[in-house]
Amino acid sequence: MTLTGEVISAADVNPRVARLTGQAGDTIFTDLTITPPAINKFDITDVRAKDGTNISFKMEKKVKSDPNHFMLHISNIKPDPGRYFDKITLKTTSTISPEIDIRVFGIIRE
Repeated sequence: MTLTGEVISAADVNPRVARLTGQAGDTIFTDLTITPPAINKFDITDVRAKDGTNISFKMEKKVKSDPNHFMLHISNIKPDPGRYFDKITLKTTSTISPEIDIRVFGIIRE
């Protein structure tokens, strides 16, 4: 027996992974766009980092655009060189995808 069908992602996240790369002391940030699919409209109710010691972040809802989407602004706050990994979890009002995870990688050079 074979089953075929279309797989629809929980949301279109662009870029899919947050990469924060640069020199220690420089301003290092990235912006991600999160767009809910037409069949799974949702709001984001909470944003949390698993660790959060090396990053700061802010969620912004863009309601006047078509389609409505969200901007996640992520900044490096690690002052010294090194690498880190974190995960940001977005809690949504969707029953299909109540949580969306965003991976964050930091590479801070001397």
